[in-house]
Amino acid sequence: MKTSSISDDIVSIPSGNGLEIIGVIRESGRFRILKARMGSKYVTLKTPVSPDAMSVDMLRREYELSVRLSHPCIVSVTGFEKDTQAGPAIVMEYIDGVTLEEFCSGRLSKPSKDRLKAVLHDIMDGVDYLHHRGIIHNDLKPDNIIVTGNGTARIIDFGLSASNDSVYSGCIGGTEGFTAPEILEGKGSSGTVSDIYSIGKIMEFMFGGASYRRIIRRCTSLDPSLRPADIRALKEMISRRDRMPYIFIAATALLVLAGVLAIVLHRQRSGIESQMEDRVQSYSEELADSLSRKKLGKIDSLMLQYGRHLGPLYEKTIDKMKEQKYKEMAQDLCCSA
Repeated sequence: MKTSSISDDIVSIPSGNGLEIIGVIRESGRFRILKARMGSKYVTLKTPVSPDAMSVDMLRREYELSVRLSHPCIVSVTGFEKDTQAGPAIVMEYIDGVTLEEFCSGRLSKPSKDRLKAVLHDIMDGVDYLHHRGIIHNDLKPDNIIVTGNGTARIIDFGLSASNDSVYSGCIGGTEGFTAPEILEGKGSSGTVSDIYSIGKIMEFMFGGASYRRIIRRCTSLDPSLRPADIRALKEMISRRDRMPYIFIAATALLVLAGVLAIVLHRQRSGIESQMEDRVQSYSEELADSLSRKKLGKIDSLMLQYGRHLGPLYEKTIDKMKEQKYKEMAQDLCCSA
């Protein structure tokens, strides 16, 4: 992240702290984010713009909540300094990267869809870790996600986060367009589904309206009960959506095979072949209906049954045709099936 020149009211932190301020990374609302040097390494400081009692209390609460977190997709907090020339400060690792907004803008290079998917999974992994520890982030947005040079996403800024074991359990504020409406309007308490809403908005920002349209619509439903209940459910929805093209290709191939077999069996028309043809016809109709309705679970089940019955059936049919000296037709079918 780029740093601007040091403000006039920020010079250097006393040497007793072992910290030297280098510049301002950004300033938002009550707080300022600084880049500093501690010994031989860089660190990030979060300090209040004005060290009033409320700002200091919010800063300390954020430190107490975030210092116990340890996950590769979450910023690491290392300490709290009570007295610096910039005021009280949370000390965090310095992440060399860009915000998700900058990453998606393609100013350096346009990220591929696969890279965007990898970043999305990092975000979900980080949020899942938080939720399993009873923590709701409450302010997930592109500016609060840093993408490093190696493409890893890191979640930052726990200023509005809520914890099950914290005295403070409400969310004050948020970001229009990313924070769940029930939180912004004060009509409900925050929970896992409020973070799910934010992830839906982040997905819309990352992929646009075309990709994951139905999933985004579910995540950002105004009714919290209609959203995916947790990150695991959301991941499953995304996984099924990503598998959809491959499932359709495989299912369509099976339909083609079924059509070939139906033609062959129709020409044979013995009692056994007639039963086989009926079975093929039944599977074909069910599979075609499921494909048209995009019922992935049903397609999976039918494909398993298809594979179990059509594979041996195909081999038996070709063998029988060879026995009946339909060699030329058998070869054609072998090439086209």
